[in-house]
Order: sequence, then C-alpha cells, then structure tokens
Amino acid sequence: MLIKKTISTSIFSIIITLILLFGCDKTKDKPILENLDRIASEYVRLCLRIDKHHKGFVDAYIGDEKIKLKIDKEGKIDLLKLKEESEKLLKELSKLENKTNRTIFLKKQITAANTFIRKLLGEEFSFFEEARLLYDIEPQMVPEESYSEAIKNINKILPGESTALEKLEKYREPFLLKKEEILPAIESALQEVRKRTKEFLPLPPAEYVKINLVSDKPWSGYNWFKGNFHSVIEINTDLPRRIDQILSYIAHEGYPGHHTELCLKEKSLYKDKNYIEYSVFPLYSPESVVSEGIAELGLEIIFTETELLNFLKNEMFPLFGLKDIDIEKWNKIRKSLKKLSSISGNAAILLLDRNKNEAEVINYLKKYGLQNEETAKKQIDFIKTYRAYIFNYYYGYNLLKRYVESGEQKDLFKKIILQHAYPSYFE
Repeated sequence: MLIKKTISTSIFSIIITLILLFGCDKTKDKPILENLDRIASEYVRLCLRIDKHHKGFVDAYIGDEKIKLKIDKEGKIDLLKLKEESEKLLKELSKLENKTNRTIFLKKQITAANTFIRKLLGEEFSFFEEARLLYDIEPQMVPEESYSEAIKNINKILPGESTALEKLEKYREPFLLKKEEILPAIESALQEVRKRTKEFLPLPPAEYVKINLVSDKPWSGYNWFKGNFHSVIEINTDLPRRIDQILSYIAHEGYPGHHTELCLKEKSLYKDKNYIEYSVFPLYSPESVVSEGIAELGLEIIFTETELLNFLKNEMFPLFGLKDIDIEKWNKIRKSLKKLSSISGNAAILLLDRNKNEAEVINYLKKYGLQNEETAKKQIDFIKTYRAYIFNYYYGYNLLKRYVESGEQKDLFKKIILQHAYPSYFE
C-alpha cells in the first residue's frame, strides 16, 4: 500500500512539474508573440505609407481594406518620421530574446524598408551596399571568362561563319509567334503547368489567373496578385515572343511561380496562421529574392528534363506547325544559354556602379549574353527602372536550387513557400 502511494505521489509530482514547465513556456512566449504581431502590423502600415511616396514599393496588398482606406485618406507621412518608425521597430526586434525565423524575417524586411526610405531622403549607397541592405544578398561581378565555354558550345551546335548571336537569331526564327498565336500558346501551357503543380501543392479551389497582353513595359511578364487567390498575369509584347519561351513564362508568373506562391502564403500563412506580415508584399525586399528564385526554379520542379522535352516536342511545338524540331539540339542550346543568365547582373554593375554608358553595356550584353539589340535595350530599361532587383532572378534561382537538391525537391520547394524565408537562411 505504501509502495503504491509513493508511486502515485511521484507520478503526480511529475505531472504537476510538466504542467508547470509547459505552462511557464506558454506564458513566456505569449508576450513575444503579441509583440511580433504588433510589430508585423506596424510593418504593414509602414510599407503602405512608403508606397504613397513611391508608387510600386508595395507590389501587392491583401490585408484589411479598412487599414488601406485609412492610410489612403491620410496625407503623406513625413519621410523622416517613417525613418524613425522603422528604426524603432528594428530596436524592438533586437530586444526580443527568441530569434525565430519570423523575427529575423521581419528584421530583414524592415531593414529593407528603412533603406528604401533613406534612399528617398537622398542618402547615397554604393550599388553593392544597396543590394545587401534591400535584398540580403552579396552580388559580385562574374568574370567574362566563365561565359566563354557556353558561347563556344553555341558555335559548335550551330556551325557557320557568322557570330554566335547571328546564328542563334537565325535558329530561333521558326519559333517566333504571330501576335494572335500568343494567347493560344499561353492557354496550352497554362493547363499543363497548373495540372502538374496541383499534383503536389495544395492550391485553393477558388484560385484563378487572368492573362492580358500588354506593351510599353520594362519587363517581359508580370504577375499582379489581387488577393482572394486571384492574379492578373501580363505578358509584354514589345519584343517578339517565341513558342519555346511560353512555358517558362507561365511557370514563372503562374504555376508553380508567383501566383502559386502568393496563393499558398495567403491561405496558409496569412489567413490560417494570422501572420499579418504576409498581407503586404513590398517589391524592394529580401522576400523578392526568394520569390524570384521560386519562380525561376518552378519549371524544373514540375518537369523532369525528359518530361519537358517530350511535352514541347509532342504537345506545344506541333500546335504551331513545328513538327520536325531537333529537340536534343534545342535542349543543348537551352542549357548553354542558361549559363549566361548572370550577365544581367554584370550589366547592372557596369551601368550603375562603373558608370559605363548604355551603348557600351548593350554591346556587352550582345557579346557575352548573346542578346540581340532589342532585347539588350529592354534589359537596360529594366535595370534603370529596378536597379539591383535584376540580381534577384539568377541569385534566387542558384540559392534555392542548391537548397532543393539537398533532399526531395518537391517537398523542399513546398517548404520554402510555406515558411518565413529570406536569402541568408539558405546560405
């Protein structure tokens, strides 16, 4: 009887101890979570107020419309006051003991907002410092020698006496779409990438995209996320569009790229978990590096190389009269050109850091990036408009590709989307 009583007392003591331990942890965590929620709310308001000074700072807002209407009605808050507000939030975050991914994410996002405010106030940063503070990356000039092998490969694949760029342009002629063919090509691609994305990502039933063709824009394509799982994807027709580009465009902007990412974040992070910070998407921030990386990597996640080649050869190309394309040759060219993707970052450094004139940088893009005159000029337009943002595409891709290759790719791709992710997290 005494033994039973002793055992019962011991068990009771253990249970009470565990309850007290877990109870204390929850009590301790509660004010931290409340602080983070409040800081996140202030961060959202800060972004909306910056957008009043620079339209386009906020790429999408899907939060409480009353907050947006209130900020729309108020006058522009003085930039110095916004700078003070951002610094106050950063100090509050630095005092929190629990340095979770969410805490670090908010710190990096608010650091970017603070940097953007300082730029609006006229403070000068080096181009590389701008990239580090806005995007949490450390870009570098890629040596031109690294492009030599890819250009040599193009010359081998496309023999002849003309330059690699000239031969490439001639090779691409059969792939050019008439303007009235662009939308049908997009619809064909859209069905396939959406179907494949739904096989491993829980897309909300109500999600949908609308496609518009536009012109006179500095970018090739853009996803405008409207909230409630709805996007408008715009494809720029300033430059000729090719049938072999369409699949990657739609994977990037739609499935499993920007539209998919933002739908899942709206559902899982904002609506389900009440992470208020995911009600706003500032363009000039570390979050954009991850977002562009997701979009650039997406096609490789939903297609194996063999599946991609089979779909293009047997489904996409024949729809537009291309029945005799040597798909292996096309693929070798594609792989070689992929090795030139960092050239856009070099061009930005030459133009904005080393003060080369536009004509010099256009020639550089033609020589090392195998871009024609029109494409190179459009690249310059983008760099002048968005500056260091140009790094986010190839930098984000390389960062996330290394990460997903460390395990099961689809699982890790999904994990990236459904967490507080920032570039240095993956380093």
